[in-house]
Amino acid sequence: MDTLVKVDGLAQFLAAVPHMVGFEPENSVVLVALRGKRTCGALRFNLPASTNRTVVKRIVTTIIGVFCRLHGVDAVVPVVYTQQRFADSGHAPHREVADELIRRAELSGFTVRDAACVASDGWGSYYDSDCPSSGRPLSLITTSGLQQRLPAEHTVAASAQQLARIEPADASTRRRVEGALNRIEGPIPPNALVDLTEQVLSWQAASLTPDQAATLLAAIQPPSARDQAMLQFAFGPDAGRLSASADARARVAMCESGGSMDDVVAASLANPSLQHADDVLLASMMMGSSPRRPDVERVERAIELLKAACGMAPAPGLLPAPLTMLAWLSWALGLGSCAGEFLDRVRAIDSRYGMAEVLGMVIDGGTLPEWAFADGSGGDS
Repeated sequence: MDTLVKVDGLAQFLAAVPHMVGFEPENSVVLVALRGKRTCGALRFNLPASTNRTVVKRIVTTIIGVFCRLHGVDAVVPVVYTQQRFADSGHAPHREVADELIRRAELSGFTVRDAACVASDGWGSYYDSDCPSSGRPLSLITTSGLQQRLPAEHTVAASAQQLARIEPADASTRRRVEGALNRIEGPIPPNALVDLTEQVLSWQAASLTPDQAATLLAAIQPPSARDQAMLQFAFGPDAGRLSASADARARVAMCESGGSMDDVVAASLANPSLQHADDVLLASMMMGSSPRRPDVERVERAIELLKAACGMAPAPGLLPAPLTMLAWLSWALGLGSCAGEFLDRVRAIDSRYGMAEVLGMVIDGGTLPEWAFADGSGGDS
């Protein structure tokens, strides 16, 4: 459910921006999208590291190009977050970035309602000719009163790293999970995985038992099971059933051809006529090219359960599958920075884990799923 809160002044507006992004931005450009007078989301990008005008223009052109894909948006407020200080130059840092953002946004037909900088020692509007050379006190943002007007569940992580934090379980719990894993026999069949995935969503992350953690960790180790559960977490049981059917078709094709599963997939990609319509649909869901939006509540619940299971895993080798799922599910919510944190942990364990490599190319390229643009909800890249 959307939360409607009226903000009074730029300080309260800036207090609201981290709530739109999901964490406190650092060294970032955040474009807050508006329809009329109401915000409808935000896109976060890394702040250009170079001050070279040509580089800045190229990066800003790309940023505004992504922003243009948001539907029904007519105005924008760019906000620059930086560790630089007002005190170092006597004015708001990164003026060249802000000026180019304003210029490109206006050329693209957007009204720029304001443009602000939140530095390490103060904040101010790039339009405010009366802004002190030292910036306005950051305390005006933190004491603006916005938090008191938000529902209690509106909390903001200090960083993408904190948002991706996994709390490790104690050694005794991990040993019990190991014992439960040793009692599990063989992979779960795809059709049975559909029911199990729905059952998992009924579990409580805060009180996940060792048996439940073991069941989840074991079930998602095969790549096909990992992807099936991941899509089902996001899109519902119908997606799980489609994925199970696709797996069955691929196994039949593998037996008929005498090749490997990789050979079957490669042949399908090389010859579109061999592709089943359901396989195309599943691929569009996986790569974010489907306009269908995931169920946010299911995704958020799955993320908490997977994080809990990862914290209880008795060995690092069990982690690439759930961490990759966490990366994709975070990306599906538009949290590219958080997804990158999870992928970094996969790479530290297995630098050649296939799905992580594919997803890494997508995220590192700044790509957001199509559904992030369907209603202007935004994300970060």
